[in-house]
Amino acid sequence: MMLCEKNGIIVPDMSALYMDEFLYVRQSDDISVKHHYHYDVFNYAIDFQLEELQYRFNDHAVELLRLSSSLEPKNNFGLFDKEQICTIFNSNFYPADFSQQDMYHLQLQPDHYKIDVVI
Repeated sequence: MMLCEKNGIIVPDMSALYMDEFLYVRQSDDISVKHHYHYDVFNYAIDFQLEELQYRFNDHAVELLRLSSSLEPKNNFGLFDKEQICTIFNSNFYPADFSQQDMYHLQLQPDHYKIDVVI
């Protein structure tokens, strides 16, 4: 508060009723200034960020990130899921990189990984 007073910054009363500055009309549902900033502005900013992320990453990239989350070491590999790991090389992500023999051997690797690393 002292910083704002020192620099002449006006601090709004967060418990006061929110009034739209463009319409100069008090909201009919009695929204407080705190509610306006906490929910309305915050949710708008989050929605904007989500739209930006959806624009930048295609569905393949998002699916690959989701599948790779099964290798998260948090909580002693609590999200470890062999099926999701095997989906990475069985799907369309890397079709030319694995032969049938490679896929067979790769399906055995998560079991060894779980024994050696997770436990």
